[in-house]
Amino acid sequence: MEKKEEKEEKKDEVALKRLSEIYRHSYNSEFLHYFQEKSSNLFYYSLKASHGRVITIREFTSPDLFDSVQIVNRIFLCGGYKMLNFKPKFLTDHYECVLEEGKRFGNMIEKAGMNMARSQHALCAIKDNWIYCMGGKNSEKGKVECLSEVEKYDIKENKWVIIPSMTEKKMNVSACAFNQEMVYIFGGYNYGLGGALATIEFLDTNKESDGWKVYEITKQMMKVWKPHYWMGLYHYATDKIIIFGGNSTDDSFIFNVKKGILTRCERQISYKVNFCQRKAELWKDEVKCVDYQRRDVCEYSIEKDFWGDRDHEYSFYPRKPIKLPEQPH
Repeated sequence: MEKKEEKEEKKDEVALKRLSEIYRHSYNSEFLHYFQEKSSNLFYYSLKASHGRVITIREFTSPDLFDSVQIVNRIFLCGGYKMLNFKPKFLTDHYECVLEEGKRFGNMIEKAGMNMARSQHALCAIKDNWIYCMGGKNSEKGKVECLSEVEKYDIKENKWVIIPSMTEKKMNVSACAFNQEMVYIFGGYNYGLGGALATIEFLDTNKESDGWKVYEITKQMMKVWKPHYWMGLYHYATDKIIIFGGNSTDDSFIFNVKKGILTRCERQISYKVNFCQRKAELWKDEVKCVDYQRRDVCEYSIEKDFWGDRDHEYSFYPRKPIKLPEQPH
């Protein structure tokens, strides 16, 4: 029996190595996560066991509208806001979440704070050592406004560095790494620019001084691409990014970066959903991501170009769909 299990484990390792070569990613992450706002709960879903659980974070309460990101199996959280005298206090706070053996409890280790306080920003990990933080909003200039400022965190040096800003101010953007060298940003929201955005920007992390570039929206893309925010994103293969959900939609697209072509997936997500503060991971040949409203694990098969409709409702979280506002606060 033990030999059979060892063979299965080796088979899984071979499969993951093959996917690493095909999809150009290290794929060492074994779980999905998200923090419940204004609580001490970390929701942890094991990709290998297909099982979720709640982990209690000691002496910590999550703020509102922060963001978190995984680098391999390490979890980092930063930003957000807390109400102080009936006004939002935007935060520069930054932590690493360290889980105890058995994964019943965890602790937050304080790290170097960001240069700029912000909430509703986006985080993106590059090369297992850098965390990029884009956009969001704060009230440092006396009134709440969207941000274009970008900074990055060096994990080894425990230091944040200011880098060139995006080309426009926006919050609720969706970001993902591309080939572990580029950061792509899709959509977002800006009160002064009419609300939801359809713009796409990218940064070559090897040439940061060149700044952010705006991706041209072709006529073909305009036929299917609409303003979105809070989408789920994931880069796979050598040239494709899957874009799914966002501001309570069921849309799902494949964006070919090199060809500039946007196509609809064969099957859309089975319900309208957004992925605020959620990051997708790849397990075997499926992109998986926890949705914001139902706390289900949505699964997209790369091989079949197909979203599954299996219900992965967490056994520890009763189903109570959260109605989000049509526009961000």
